[in-house]
Amino acid sequence: MSVDKAELCGSLLTWLQTFHVPSPCASPQDLSSGLAVAYVLNQIDPSWFNEAWLQGISEDPGPNWKLKVTSGLLIRGQTGEEMTRDGPARHMSWVMGRKRDRCLVSNLKMVLRSLVEYSQDVLAHPVSEEHLPDVSLIGEFSDPAELGKLLQLVLGCAISCEKKQDHIQRIMTLEESVQHVVMEAIQELMTKDTPDSLSPETYGNFDSQ
Repeated sequence: MSVDKAELCGSLLTWLQTFHVPSPCASPQDLSSGLAVAYVLNQIDPSWFNEAWLQGISEDPGPNWKLKVTSGLLIRGQTGEEMTRDGPARHMSWVMGRKRDRCLVSNLKMVLRSLVEYSQDVLAHPVSEEHLPDVSLIGEFSDPAELGKLLQLVLGCAISCEKKQDHIQRIMTLEESVQHVVMEAIQELMTKDTPDSLSPETYGNFDSQ
């Protein structure tokens, strides 16, 4: 039986916090930009997920981005009348929200692509398509189930890389209930057959999500 990904998300958020990255990672919303996950990957293998790669991840605009883009706004509406404050603020908030969502999804696509490449090229552990998260749902809605899939792939990298013993010890410091869920997720990754492992053509599908 597969691990419930929404439940897994909560346990892996607890695990992620042990890395003490500079970007918040206490809730699904914190991870929707991909930045915190990128910082964790940088700690897991800084030679592959290096500083140049990390700089390619856009900063999250943060919770005050709507206020910043609508402050003192003056625009002309479709009927030609000038609108200030509330009217254009709502419109521009929607427009900028969509742009922000696209930025976050772009970050997540980059993180996912790098995770798959690392798993295949470095760890020789091809990722099956059933383990691929829908990054659009993560970026736009902070979906816990899809985020659980993404974090499960991060976990797989951690417990298979050169420093895997360090990461296993880190897991052993967690509460027993969290350890249990994390170990189930590891077993699911390690025991799944991968007849549907990703082919090079699959990379193009990331951009269609």
